[in-house]
Amino acid sequence: MASPRHDESLVALERVDGVAVLSLDDQKRRNALSADLQDALAGRLSEIRGDPQVRAVVLTARGRYFSVGGDVGAMTGDPLSPAEARQRLARLQGCVEGLRSLEVPLVAAVNGPAFAGGFSLALTADFVVAAESATFCASFGRFGLVPDVGIVHALTRLVGLALARELLLTCRSVTAAEALERGFVRSLHPPSEELAAAIALAGRLGGASPTAYALTKMMLNRAAEADLASLLELEALAQPICLDTAYHREALRRFLAREPLAFQWDQE
Repeated sequence: MASPRHDESLVALERVDGVAVLSLDDQKRRNALSADLQDALAGRLSEIRGDPQVRAVVLTARGRYFSVGGDVGAMTGDPLSPAEARQRLARLQGCVEGLRSLEVPLVAAVNGPAFAGGFSLALTADFVVAAESATFCASFGRFGLVPDVGIVHALTRLVGLALARELLLTCRSVTAAEALERGFVRSLHPPSEELAAAIALAGRLGGASPTAYALTKMMLNRAAEADLASLLELEALAQPICLDTAYHREALRRFLAREPLAFQWDQE
């Protein structure tokens, strides 16, 4: 059966030296997470998933906004039944999980306001870089809604329960400077320079072993819930796979020959 068609113009895809750059581009709706944009993003993820030429991914947006979150315009029609609302949310959850489960490094370049589901979207990344003018807000409660798309889980793990409770219950905005201080943004950049910084960071991360990175991400995604015994078992399953890779053998050869390793993280 043919794959459903999606409007590719809503999510641009560019390739920069092994880095796939995904750009939300529905500027009229401030990059709201409409059904059309979700379909476009899911389609783009299908294009790059498993492509050996893609060593890292950058998620960003065009225009003034990263994403305002849910498509408020679509909420003003006839009320959905609980079953329909559940189905709509499951669709968005699947799209976000597609980002979170990428086996390659994922860097978010937040260019402007990231509200509600847009905030959730940014937090799927391994690293977040932001423009100095960016803002973050878990604004769900302003509309009488619970936080969704995994943001309760992500924020609690990133900043701890006390701050997550404050941000989710007060729905207050967080400046880029505070986000950096609180640790869920890695670096700040002048407006319009955050994308170049994200591509550079993704390119460096893409030099690591694809196998080791994929397995490390799998372990990290389970770390908050798994006990030590379970994580040790994952290590025991993953490490033999890494030991059998050409990347590991080449790293050993370089080390023994006193040559520089292919992946090193020097001071920035």
